[in-house]
Amino acid sequence: MSTFQLQSIAQDELIDLKLYQAGAQNCHPAHLYGPAIRNHFLFHYVLSGKGTLQSTNSKGEDRFYELSSGQGFLISPDQINTYIANYEDPWHYMWIEIDGTLAKRAFALAGLSFDSPIYTAKDNQARQQIATQMLQLTNHLDRSSFFLSGQLYLILDALIHTSQTQALDVQTKRTNVYVKDAKDYIAHHYHRPITVEEIATHCRLNRNYLSRIFKEEMRIGLQEYLVNFRLSVACDLLKFSDDSIRAISEKTGYNNQLYFSKAFKQKFSVSPTVWRNHNRIMPNQ
Repeated sequence: MSTFQLQSIAQDELIDLKLYQAGAQNCHPAHLYGPAIRNHFLFHYVLSGKGTLQSTNSKGEDRFYELSSGQGFLISPDQINTYIANYEDPWHYMWIEIDGTLAKRAFALAGLSFDSPIYTAKDNQARQQIATQMLQLTNHLDRSSFFLSGQLYLILDALIHTSQTQALDVQTKRTNVYVKDAKDYIAHHYHRPITVEEIATHCRLNRNYLSRIFKEEMRIGLQEYLVNFRLSVACDLLKFSDDSIRAISEKTGYNNQLYFSKAFKQKFSVSPTVWRNHNRIMPNQ
């Protein structure tokens, strides 16, 4: 048996993708790791042999997967996993542990997630491509952060384009991920005076491109979606709270109360005060 683990990489040298460790191992028969929880994404690719993964899904249920050469498995952050080498034909695998703003997005494009952790190469050429790219990384961890970052992108690109388990066309799935990213950003930052430009910057996309794919996906413009989200929150505050109109406008990202009232009236045809008088739910009701 030969085993090696390669050095950890300084996290602050890589931005979009952070490499924490990489390595490979020829496992003993029945070699077991876990149960354990990871803080980052950990992807294993099986070069030869066989093994079993026990992984919890989002419902907390245990799932068992039998894997062999040409397959891989993703361990997501905060997920309980145990994996064990086959007794008769123990696996030889490589791994990368990564994180960063693009990690989850890239794995999703490859059809991998908390509930769908298994990668299967679609053909022999795909198997060779993944193995080659991962070896290029694990064998050259002494190279610069630029080289390491480039190799990570190549590995993830290979996963995306060679995965047998992709549920959607790559471009469609990429669009879905960007739109979800934009919606999540709005949900967490609507209370600030954010703009479409800021949302696009967060998604690392051109503003016009993000606006186009958002409208294609949601059948509504990104700016209009942002306004509707804010006004929906405002309606809840008007209905259930004693906050002043000024306070509500500030809580929903409008620094100017008059601008808030104008947007509200344009949407609902009445002022915030009139809407509150007709829809307010008192505490004793």
